[in-house]
Amino acid sequence: MIVAFLFSLFQLITSKIALGDNLSWNSLVLNNVLQSFLTVAETQMAELLRLHSRMKQEYHKVLKFFGEDPARMRIDDFFGTFTAFISDFEVKS
Repeated sequence: MIVAFLFSLFQLITSKIALGDNLSWNSLVLNNVLQSFLTVAETQMAELLRLHSRMKQEYHKVLKFFGEDPARMRIDDFFGTFTAFISDFEVKS
């Protein structure tokens, strides 16, 4: 969800600069600063999206390995199970 929000925010900033929207982005200095930001942010956003996609693929592989359905198992529930197991194991040992 955070990645999707960041991506939509990135797209909004990019479109505002591309359109030259004078209502809220009329400062030439601000425009130059945002252009510099976008030069760096484009590369970082692409890398973030690539890593997020890879993370989801790896997470789904782990769920399938443990016999869980990726469509139904929430990440909080999955890692919560491990947290409870480790906690119970430490108490009993």
